[in-house]
Amino acid sequence: MEINQKMLLDLAAQLGLHSDQRSASRAARMAGQFEGKSEDQLLREIMALKEEMRANPKMYQKQMQALRSLRNMMKGEQRRRLDRILELLE
Repeated sequence: MEINQKMLLDLAAQLGLHSDQRSASRAARMAGQFEGKSEDQLLREIMALKEEMRANPKMYQKQMQALRSLRNMMKGEQRRRLDRILELLE
């Protein structure tokens, strides 16, 4: 699945973030930081992110809901990977 500008803006809005061009560009750069990392590196980052997200329960729920909404745009292996991430974050 390729995430385009509109999808990033929609996701930012669901997370309660200011959705402007700059925010979408920043989100795209952040997503690019995960390219080329090993599965172990990604798992460590996911677990660290989980702790950060849980610090604010209300925001955590919004973020989890936004991640679940991405599932509808995915197919096959992407969906299975997202399901695994969601399990780790829950």
